[in-house]
Amino acid sequence: MKHIPKVINSRVAYENAHVKCVVDTLSRDGKTWEQAYLAKPIPDIDVSVIPYENGGVYMLRQYRHANRCELWQFPGGGGEPDASIIESAHRELTEETGFVAGQMETIGLTYNEAGLVNLKTTILVATDLKKGERRLEHTEVGMEMHFFTIAEMEMMIEAGEIQCGFALASWTFFRNYLQQQNIQ
Repeated sequence: MKHIPKVINSRVAYENAHVKCVVDTLSRDGKTWEQAYLAKPIPDIDVSVIPYENGGVYMLRQYRHANRCELWQFPGGGGEPDASIIESAHRELTEETGFVAGQMETIGLTYNEAGLVNLKTTILVATDLKKGERRLEHTEVGMEMHFFTIAEMEMMIEAGEIQCGFALASWTFFRNYLQQQNIQ
């Protein structure tokens, strides 16, 4: 890539076990500026899992404090230091939905909020679902799970009811997956 800015200074503005806020001073073509971003401890092991069965998907509705609203999203989250993408996907799926997937297939990759977070997310489809026990984290209070047919999902998107960019990106990859599988 040409003209990548040079980092001339970097400082951590805030840090906890889940994230740190980094402020870099960049320089290119005689100009300098600051760029703040969130640095996840394990930026390459983040997953979005689409639980798919019987012509539909399961979505979660949960409160997102940064946006002060509830959003429809797919199960997902960050990985553990020694976990693979697939292991992380299985853990997040079971934790948030109670499902255990017989099959887990990677269908895409996305950089969410590329100017703000160093996060790369793998999108997966979970099939052959068996119901188990949900193990929500304490931060997932009030998380609801609902099943929607493909047609219902399309109507919800068209009506603007699904507003999470992360969920919409995952849905884009999922629609392509359905076309490749000759499923409508």
